[in-house]
Amino acid sequence: MNEKYVKQMSLKEIGEEGQEKIINSSITIIGMGGLGCSVFMYLARMGVTNFKIIDYDIVETSNLSRQVLYNENSVGKYKVDVASKTIKKIDKAINVKTIKEKVIEENIEKLLNDCEIIIDCTDNLESRRLIANYTVQKNRKLIVGAVEGFKGWIMNIQSNKTSCYNQIFKNMKDEDINKIGVVGSVVGTIGTIMATETIKIILGISTPLNSSILFLDEKKMNFRLIPLRGE
Repeated sequence: MNEKYVKQMSLKEIGEEGQEKIINSSITIIGMGGLGCSVFMYLARMGVTNFKIIDYDIVETSNLSRQVLYNENSVGKYKVDVASKTIKKIDKAINVKTIKEKVIEENIEKLLNDCEIIIDCTDNLESRRLIANYTVQKNRKLIVGAVEGFKGWIMNIQSNKTSCYNQIFKNMKDEDINKIGVVGSVVGTIGTIMATETIKIILGISTPLNSSILFLDEKKMNFRLIPLRGE
């Protein structure tokens, strides 16, 4: 086994068998902004070798404060292309399928029908609702997170929890999200937690986020687990 994973393999929850599961897993990340970059980077460093990344956007200068896979030379280039190239510098054995499309109702089946573990890092409510409803219908595993200022949240979408997800955001509109500022370091915090949740799913480790949503406020250093009700 590669020496780079010795530290995490020393944990009883991982070991050699768990590391093999991580290496052989396949992950789909939708959205290669701040969250997507953090999730992608940490999962790659932990040993995941098969990725599908989906984003139609290009890198802008305003992205560089929080989207850690890009630099000034990336501006004007497709995010998925730059992210893939950067990640392969970590491990050239990593396989990355890049897709330059927006996930919409007309193409979601084509894009996600072969995906078992999906990480939603999009920044608009329409996409989040669409992805959540699709993964529940298809019985796929979904991790979703978001950031607002110093605050953020993470949850795993379960088949009987989707109504709670839709209820939380029923009065919010995409134009409201577009006006929200974010703290770059908080994006990193949420992204790393999402990566950890993904590893726990791969390893079959039970997590409180199967039945709760985690809210955090880094300004007040307050973390709260709020139980979700089923449908």
